Amino acid sequence: MTAPQTENAVPEKKTWSIGTLVYDRKALTILFVLLLIGDLVWALRARTLGPIAQLLLKNHGSSDFFNALMLSSIPTAMGMLMGPVIGYKSDRYRSKWGRRIPFIMISTPITFVGMIGMAASKYLAGLLQSFCPSMTLDVAALWILSITWIIFEVGVLVSAGVFNALINDVVPHSLLGRFFGLFRIVSLLVGAGFTYWFFGYAEAHHEVVFAVVAVVYAIGITAMCIFVKEGEYPPVEQGGPGRRSNFAIAFEYLKKCSSSPFYWLMFSLIIVMGFVWMPSGTFIALYAKKLGISMDYYGKIVSYSYMTSMILAYPLGMWVDKFHPLRCCAVVTGVYTVMTFWAGFGVHDQTSFAIALYLQNIIAGAYWTVSSPLQMRLFPRSQFAQYGIVGGTLSSILHILAYPLLGKLLDASGHKYEYAFFAASALGAVTLVLWVLFYRKFNEYGGLKNYKAPEF
Repeated sequence: MTAPQTENAVPEKKTWSIGTLVYDRKALTILFVLLLIGDLVWALRARTLGPIAQLLLKNHGSSDFFNALMLSSIPTAMGMLMGPVIGYKSDRYRSKWGRRIPFIMISTPITFVGMIGMAASKYLAGLLQSFCPSMTLDVAALWILSITWIIFEVGVLVSAGVFNALINDVVPHSLLGRFFGLFRIVSLLVGAGFTYWFFGYAEAHHEVVFAVVAVVYAIGITAMCIFVKEGEYPPVEQGGPGRRSNFAIAFEYLKKCSSSPFYWLMFSLIIVMGFVWMPSGTFIALYAKKLGISMDYYGKIVSYSYMTSMILAYPLGMWVDKFHPLRCCAVVTGVYTVMTFWAGFGVHDQTSFAIALYLQNIIAGAYWTVSSPLQMRLFPRSQFAQYGIVGGTLSSILHILAYPLLGKLLDASGHKYEYAFFAASALGAVTLVLWVLFYRKFNEYGGLKNYKAPEF
């Protein structure tokens, strides 16, 4: 017979923990709300400015090669220079604000200045032309937009890796899938609203869009940094690299991880899989213009896809928590590989383009949801940002080379943007082969139930 419970017995509250941080349901809700505020303004920036900047550059006479160079390769190269030291220093930084938040705060004014510069690009281009009368207004505008976009991207690239590291430090890992599902809902809600109501007007009124996003972004990120609290971290290991160049720091960890086929396969898989979604997504708005599709129609199709993805986001997060992001990524990538292969042949008018755009955004959105916790489940938690140096450095090198190459090929082909779909499908096939090879190694380190990341 069990002993009777006393009338005053209070059931224990359910708690979740990570490191020294312990949350009850109320504290966890507050954490999620604060991080979602940060994600809200992050999504506002990510889903509004890129396509507008691409169209503005094109309107001033830029080629596909120049677009790829300015919007991808040069910012990535600068991020590659800064990324290794940021990741290394962030893992070892200790302050009353934590080890991640100070770096996010530093990057925020850089991003803000870049956005304000793009908002004032017309005025600044006129000013530049007045100092250089031989320069046409279009050339001056390209210079201003390119410089301010690079400043903007440097701030974004610095904060992006640290922001993910912050999530890795403060969110219980058993909830990462559902957490990123909520992130996707917020992100897609912003994207759907903007593309449905404003995208058709954003090109002509980009000054207002860039200025509003800049102010909202600065306020939202600052609020998140003030109120989110990091836990306590172990003492910093002694005998680290010390004062050395960014490339020396990156090379050290490349050298350490190169001794492991496991990490080479991991980085290869993550990098190639991340590239699958880029070729068609990068040039899709220009493809719409070539087909004579209005930006208002384009924006509405994108918004419909975002709303569908928003409905799917939280169930996908639950799916990830149950089946592991590694397996979920393989399924989504396989579906996208087939879809883009069809799109390369099947898009020829407004209706077929709308179908391809809708499916692309839904499947790509599913990937970004299921892949968000992937590195957090594969890298050692204590040195998360440090291990990200290796993948980030290799990925940056490929970004610098791949995007201008694709832009050059599209210029040479007479802007046959359907080739971008074929490139995406080919990368998807390569990803699936790498996934099979990596999964075998993954099982050697404990597999789905007992995985423990090797450290060097």
